[in-house]
Amino acid sequence: MGTVNTLGPSVNIEYDSTGSLAVKEQFAPVAEDNTNGVIGVMIKPIVSSAYSYTNYQNNSFTTVNVKATIGNLFSFTVHNTTASTRYIQFHGTATTPAGGATATWKHVVPANSCVDIGKDIFGEAGMNFPLGFAIANSSTLTTYTAGSAGDLVIDLNYR
Repeated sequence: MGTVNTLGPSVNIEYDSTGSLAVKEQFAPVAEDNTNGVIGVMIKPIVSSAYSYTNYQNNSFTTVNVKATIGNLFSFTVHNTTASTRYIQFHGTATTPAGGATATWKHVVPANSCVDIGKDIFGEAGMNFPLGFAIANSSTLTTYTAGSAGDLVIDLNYR
């Protein structure tokens, strides 16, 4: 350790046995692990109506408009209650889709099964629908062909 004198107060400096200046972090890192070269990050929940999700649930639908203005879909869980494959479709529209409408996003729901999709697919920001969105219970993948009401049961989170 040495001392540097300037016109102001003296400052202690540290150097190693080779004379190289030793530099140390000035702040105690909160989430940093220098030994393993990682940093931890945690999303802090915000308690505010502006940032809260809306939970939507529907136990018997063929098609329904969920949000008629711009919004983001964050996650959903859908159960297929039938012995036939069904398709959950999301249509980027402020109204309910008509028969034959092309889905913006769709997913297969195998017979008697459950599908759960969230941040793994939509990311932290969710899937954006600039016009709003509707959901459809379809018996075909790409275009809306109504399945029977009650075939799919859905819970979803959006903002």
